[in-house]
Amino acid sequence: MGDDEYPSDLSRPEEIEIVLSWEDACNLWLKDAGSTWPGGTENLLRMHAKVIELGLEDASDKQAALMICFDELIAENALVNPEDDDDPEPDED
Repeated sequence: MGDDEYPSDLSRPEEIEIVLSWEDACNLWLKDAGSTWPGGTENLLRMHAKVIELGLEDASDKQAALMICFDELIAENALVNPEDDDDPEPDED
């Protein structure tokens, strides 16, 4: 992409937040696009590995990076059922 593809006066609408931390990005992503995230420690580890695999650790748009990684994991059928992940035998009350 060349510099001429972007307007010289880039202004952001006020409703768009610039996310600086992965924690903030995750929280915002889970409330919106990541609402179908199944959860679980194993899935979290797989998401982390995918971020690294795709070289997105320093992405300026971390929410978009999370969506890309999530889409990749779905396409690869790489997510696990979180019920089978952390506690294979749930406690019964």
